[in-house]
Amino acid sequence: MKKIALISGHRGRGTGAVGLQIDEGAETIWLRNRIEDHLCQKYNIVPVVDCDTDNLNTVVKELRHELSKTDICIDIHFNASTAASANGAEVLIPASATSDEKKRAGELLQVVCDTLGIKSRGVKDEASGQHGKLAMLSGFDCVNMLLEVCFVSNPTDSSKYLAKREILALNIARLVSGWLS
Repeated sequence: MKKIALISGHRGRGTGAVGLQIDEGAETIWLRNRIEDHLCQKYNIVPVVDCDTDNLNTVVKELRHELSKTDICIDIHFNASTAASANGAEVLIPASATSDEKKRAGELLQVVCDTLGIKSRGVKDEASGQHGKLAMLSGFDCVNMLLEVCFVSNPTDSSKYLAKREILALNIARLVSGWLS
């Protein structure tokens, strides 16, 4: 049976992007936990989740042992920019993404954009980002996606997310449950 891993891209307040209303480190944990709750309660799916105190190397090492090629991993992040006008959601995938990764990344992005009513910035290769190669996309072999939910530096994105974050968690859980059935 396929597994789903939900990873909070940052671990605790002040460890990621900080906007006017959202702290990425705290919010990635909140969103991961709510998606996990919905998967467990509504779909009887127990996802693999990271420990809030583990560093990136530990998370990658554990996922190498936990996940196989057909399993799915969603690494949850929030974006930020010095340009307050930067907005929207995007999903990063490995440079050597499979057609399955591309398809699922597109589905995940569509759910986020439709639920929040924000712009799609597209599905992008990890090399298109500021870091080039990302450990969470290249450090282990499975269907791998890094979700940038919205821009915490954009007041409109942040407000839309906060107003609909519970619905977003439910909609992502619904999508994931379909992938695993």
